Amino acid sequence: MTKSSFALAVVVGALTTSVASAEITREAAREVLANSGISEQVLNVNARAQILLDDYLAAEQLPPDRSKQMIDAVELFKDTSQIVELLERRLARELLQSDVVALNGFFASRLGRKIASVEIAASTLTAWYQMEESLLALEERLERNPVRESFLARLDRLRRLSESGAALAAALYAGLVQGVTVTVKKQADNLYGLRYEAFRVSFLNSLRYANLVPLTYTYGPITDDELEQYCQFLNTQSASKVYDAVELVLRKYNFEAGEKFAVAVAELLDPAENNDRADDGR
Repeated sequence: MTKSSFALAVVVGALTTSVASAEITREAAREVLANSGISEQVLNVNARAQILLDDYLAAEQLPPDRSKQMIDAVELFKDTSQIVELLERRLARELLQSDVVALNGFFASRLGRKIASVEIAASTLTAWYQMEESLLALEERLERNPVRESFLARLDRLRRLSESGAALAAALYAGLVQGVTVTVKKQADNLYGLRYEAFRVSFLNSLRYANLVPLTYTYGPITDDELEQYCQFLNTQSASKVYDAVELVLRKYNFEAGEKFAVAVAELLDPAENNDRADDGR
């Protein structure tokens, strides 16, 4: 190797290292979240707490005024601007400039744009209700295509979808149980964390398969070959950093929202007790 070629190699190596290790800004993290469609999906996903609560209210048959108050309390799960901000901060700490290049490169591609489009469309409440109306047909389509089922199961794990869904459901139900328990016992028992984790594990086990049906709807326009390419991308280190961050941020946010929801539930179910506490504080 000549001196000039060696010098060039050193310069290229230094530039490559610099690009790979450079910290990114919040703006760069925001761009990744926008290009991937994650920002819009997050703005929609916690709205599904409403669907979970609808099931609870239908079973409990609460008076209309209490049901309305409970629905209002679910807003605690919907501060999606805070979720996006937490994601931006986490990704700004964890992503390298080389990750940003790889991520934006994929989502700028034809397949990346197509994936982001179908995921955003399927994250809305309207789409979720449409899925519920066609569950039987979706289940039959899934049963007829074991190859597709395998792809979707793989995608679910790589994108941590069941994990995020389980965290939301666990927080909602642990909050409900905690609130009811406080109302009955007239005192907190500090078991919210244990209840949350028990619900989360239970929901995660059931969602591993149950999630495949709505995923059949979501990725209907995506071919098997395209799903394979998407899974290969999701298996990269750069993509793993993003979806790990999404799952961890949602888990923390929902856990804390569930704690607040428990307090709101207790106050709704026993307003007299709440008024007594307020009187005592005066």
